[in-house]
Amino acid sequence: MRKMLKFAVLGAMVGAGIVVAKTTSEVSDPAVDEESTAVKAVGGGAALGALLGLLLDRRSHRRAKHVAKGAKVAATVASVAKATKPHLERAAEATRGAALTATEAARAKLAA
Repeated sequence: MRKMLKFAVLGAMVGAGIVVAKTTSEVSDPAVDEESTAVKAVGGGAALGALLGLLLDRRSHRRAKHVAKGAKVAATVASVAKATKPHLERAAEATRGAALTATEAARAKLAA
């Protein structure tokens, strides 16, 4: 709703700018009621701005839901990784001795 209000105000300002540009031009029709033209232009600009703001606001809400879903998955993965870290460290310590023994045996065979 925030974007809708901002764009409605922006659209009204653009409409008012158009009215000012039309009324200050050299070619002006005195038979045209300038107040009703101004109200229509400002109102139309505000309506179009509000519609554009509403569309952009809905789009950002959809994107925020998608990002929140991804953040939830990332948090789950992080918690699983945190839970498995001690098990992985224990397994690495257990295999470290065997790896060192195998390395020494390989070096002995290569040296001979």
